[in-house]
Amino acid sequence: MTQFPVHVYKSPGNYVTVGKRYKLNSVADQESLDAHLANGWHLTLQAAFDAAGDAANVVKRSADWKTVKKRKTDQRKAFKAARVAATKAAKAPKAAPVEVPSDDAPPTRAELEQQATLLGIRFGVRTTDERLLDRINEAMKGA
Repeated sequence: MTQFPVHVYKSPGNYVTVGKRYKLNSVADQESLDAHLANGWHLTLQAAFDAAGDAANVVKRSADWKTVKKRKTDQRKAFKAARVAATKAAKAPKAAPVEVPSDDAPPTRAELEQQATLLGIRFGVRTTDERLLDRINEAMKGA
């Protein structure tokens, strides 16, 4: 006869002891004990570890400072590679400057509106491009 409440164990889980992981649950009566045992739970911790095998072992993780140190090392290497590439590009022969064609086209509406706004000239939707250009020229002569 089992005396209740009883602990039942399953592995792996969120608790750790002796390098092995396990789950723990309390059972209050015989009916729930039978249900837990049928679902893979065990009465002893060692039985749970034996049933889980290698899955119960705790995986050793590297410390956070090692991860940060590796990331910083990788960043230094990337920075050094970028610096070397930049110096090689600087030593490369320069390309001949590209000749920019002259801009003889009349200003666009967006350019006129931008210049008028900078000069504080009032205009509306019905103001024509020619009238706006005249106002801008008058403001530039007066300034």
